[in-house]
Amino acid sequence: MEQPWIQVGSPRIHWTPKPWDGTGAEDVLLKIFSCLEIREIMKMRRCCKEFRRISQAKQLWVSILQRDVLEDSLAYPFVDPVRPLEELSAAETEAVTTHLVRMQRRDLAPTPRVVRVDQVRSVTWVKLVHGAWLLVATSDADASSIALWKISDILRDESHAKPVSEAFLPAAVRDGVVDVQDGSLVIALSLCAK
Repeated sequence: MEQPWIQVGSPRIHWTPKPWDGTGAEDVLLKIFSCLEIREIMKMRRCCKEFRRISQAKQLWVSILQRDVLEDSLAYPFVDPVRPLEELSAAETEAVTTHLVRMQRRDLAPTPRVVRVDQVRSVTWVKLVHGAWLLVATSDADASSIALWKISDILRDESHAKPVSEAFLPAAVRDGVVDVQDGSLVIALSLCAK
């Protein structure tokens, strides 16, 4: 959204959009907003269109992410950066930042716990995807497989949790890479030679 400005030079006032070039009042507002807590930013967002636009700027949320999360050098569970920060939209950056700041607060952070998911074969590779899915590769002398587990199912009832999907493989998984493309998982696996 562009910031409006008023052009004076005729008897009438003309409304002409001017692109946000990062100088002037916008910089001052961004600096002020970056000093606020998230709850205060959300309140300011409701004041006017200009404050709403400023509160949705990616630069603001990157600044808050840096200030409240990254400076502490803390690692958080259930966060799997599939894409670099530069590739996230402003809305995605805001969502990630608010989620991590909430996780940082003790009253909102989930209580860590150990969950046992028994496997009949040895686990050779594990990958957490978007904090909601778990890929587990298992292998023994006779068979190898990869299974997709929904973490919420495991946390709800670990003794009865079943994989959402499972595929059998010709060899054990040594390593792998997971990417999310158009809402689908793309998995590249490196298998051990038999």
